[in-house]
Amino acid sequence: MPFLSLEIIRKKQIRRFLHIRTAGNSLLWQNFFFLERNELKFMIYLKGLLFNHMLICAVISYFLAQFLKFVICLIREKKVDFTLMFASGGMPSSHSSTVVALAISAARCFGTDSPEFAISFILAAVVMYDAAGIRRAAGEQAKVLNRMIKDLSEHNDFQADKRLKELLGHTPLQVIMGAILGCAVALIVPV
Repeated sequence: MPFLSLEIIRKKQIRRFLHIRTAGNSLLWQNFFFLERNELKFMIYLKGLLFNHMLICAVISYFLAQFLKFVICLIREKKVDFTLMFASGGMPSSHSSTVVALAISAARCFGTDSPEFAISFILAAVVMYDAAGIRRAAGEQAKVLNRMIKDLSEHNDFQADKRLKELLGHTPLQVIMGAILGCAVALIVPV
């Protein structure tokens, strides 16, 4: 606890200094301690975010999956496409890797009998089902609609403003690879 005691000593020194400098001006004194309490609350929240194992695992897993999409495109198609760093769809599923990393880190931090794990496990199941099922079906429908619009524009004077986004969901393999990536990240990052 030496860090905490140094912080307390520093606060006492600041209070003493302000008391002397303000010569008893209570309004300035109260304003200073109001700001000090708010800054302390902010620092506590910031520390909570920066050292939250579950959040760190989920964020690392998300960005790693997005980076892997970019690398896979670079290897397969021999082109640089930075839009893949922020795109949904593709190999591996960043949604799956994020929620699985969250669930595994919740299990490591709180145990498998905790409410945190239960919530994150159900969230992971819903997100992975949605990615492989509903969003994939919407992407397939977008492909069909884009093909229909293209055929209409070739035979008529019909022009579409823009194409529908086709890369929405994931194949089951992409979801599984995202889940494996999320599990690996959550197990590698130390608690």
